[in-house]
Amino acid sequence: MNPQVRRFLRRVYRYFFNLPYRLKLLITHLGVVLLVVAAITVMITLQASRQVLETSTAGLHQFTEQVLINFTNSVQNAERYLYSTSVSTGTVTLMAQINTSLPPGRQERLDLVYCLSKMIDSYATYDHVAVRFEDGTCVSSNTYDLQAAAQSEALLSDPQYLENRYGQAEWVRTPEGDVYMLRDVYSTSPLRHVGKMCARMKQSGLVSVGSYNEKLDCSVLFFSPEGEMIVGGGKNTDALVTAAADQLDAPQRSVSVSGTEYAVRVLRRQNWTAVGFLPMESIVILQNSIIQSGIVAALLGVLVGLLLSVAVSNQMAGQIRQLVDSMHRVEAGELDVSIPVQSRDEIGVLTGQFNRMTAKTRELVQKLIEEENSKRRAEYQSLDYEYRFLHWQINPHFIYNALETINAMAKIDGNDELSDMIVMLSAYFRQNTENMRKKFVTVEQEFLSLQQYAEIYCGIYGDLLTAEFNIAPEAEGAFLPTMLIQPLLENALVHGGNTQEDTKITVSAGAEDGQLVVCVQDNGKGMQPEMVRQILGGDAPLSQSGGEKTSLGVRNVLERMHLLYGGAASMQIESEPGRGTRVILRIPLRRGDAQAPPL
Repeated sequence: MNPQVRRFLRRVYRYFFNLPYRLKLLITHLGVVLLVVAAITVMITLQASRQVLETSTAGLHQFTEQVLINFTNSVQNAERYLYSTSVSTGTVTLMAQINTSLPPGRQERLDLVYCLSKMIDSYATYDHVAVRFEDGTCVSSNTYDLQAAAQSEALLSDPQYLENRYGQAEWVRTPEGDVYMLRDVYSTSPLRHVGKMCARMKQSGLVSVGSYNEKLDCSVLFFSPEGEMIVGGGKNTDALVTAAADQLDAPQRSVSVSGTEYAVRVLRRQNWTAVGFLPMESIVILQNSIIQSGIVAALLGVLVGLLLSVAVSNQMAGQIRQLVDSMHRVEAGELDVSIPVQSRDEIGVLTGQFNRMTAKTRELVQKLIEEENSKRRAEYQSLDYEYRFLHWQINPHFIYNALETINAMAKIDGNDELSDMIVMLSAYFRQNTENMRKKFVTVEQEFLSLQQYAEIYCGIYGDLLTAEFNIAPEAEGAFLPTMLIQPLLENALVHGGNTQEDTKITVSAGAEDGQLVVCVQDNGKGMQPEMVRQILGGDAPLSQSGGEKTSLGVRNVLERMHLLYGGAASMQIESEPGRGTRVILRIPLRRGDAQAPPL
């Protein structure tokens, strides 16, 4: 490609893509419409032109065939009618009588002229009749038509037509263009040849090309079995007659006559041959008409496409401007922006994505605020744990020594139950003090502390309360936050009691799909579904029991899980009034051989 042309195309390319979006869209739409309309118009026009040519040539064949059928029927009817009228008017009988006394007398001649004139009625396809006797005498139906009388006498006296054809008609065209039918006349009683008869035919009664010829200007020429052109329909010039005669021996699909192209069809029926001509100029006129119609339709299509392009570009540009303005508002900090979706196209999808993005942004901001509040509560809770840890560290040996002293006094007094309770309480304090030094402990350590806590409660309630602890092998050595399960166990011990049967609490730990699963279950009085939803949603009313807020412990557990593990941790509460409650915790599984437990 020429470098100058390449640079010019680059400049046009850059200029086009620097135009406003609406103008680029309009130009693009208009270009696409022009290309599509032009392509469709060209294809339809070419196809229609070919179809016109094929239809016209096929129509020429059908036209020629139909005209040939009509012509042969007219010929047969004319032959039959000429014979029947010659018999019905007494012409044949009179000719038989005259043949016995040739030449005919004056009265006999007058009677014969009268009979011949009666043969010419409104149904006849001929307008003049003449007969010839065996001695060569000729009599015409109209002696005043000198040309017809002369032509008839010349034909009846021509040696080539004197031969007896035994009832078969002969068709002859004179140099003047008149058409005559000749046939032999026979008397039936007895059967004998009495002369020859000829009739001048009305050519309009033999050939009719109909209205089709008015549109395409077709011509049809009919040839006798001897190859002589007898009659034709349409424009029958001498050059066309010569060209038609040439087609009898070597038919062609098209021919040029006097500088004009014609489509040609040659058909034969009952010894007659019809040659049909269709000027190609008529087809070209139809093709030009189709092309003009195609151009008009193309222009209308371009106009409609332009109007549609303007309307579509206005709508799309308006939606894009609205989208850009909304983005500027979001950029300025206005997060409650929402754009109505007006369509389902790409811009509509983009608008919906923008609305979802702003909604997600608002949700994330709100979540950040909530997480900040959760962090503050967690920090407060951590400080509370540290405070309690410090509180436990205030002279813990004094507490242990005091408990040992009370234990010794209980043994001296023989109170074994009190002694066992003091031992369990001392072991629980020691284990809890050790665990409070860490943020994460193993499942075994946490369950040991929980078991000691539950044994203290079992000592209080006796045989009415049983607690069972199970750790699956795959959960052994896994880490979990310190004191994470204790509030749940405490709720189960305090509120899981059953008034109708003994209270049973089961705490289990297992692994499933890379998560540590801890389940705390009781057979107590249970909760309503609405209460479960409120506890998990953080909006449950706080009820007082023994000075402790019952739902606060569950909320703290849930908040600690979300603070440490985010969305990777979950809590599920299954409860049914009168059947008990089951709390299931799922946190990421971290074993002792891992690098470090999550912080």
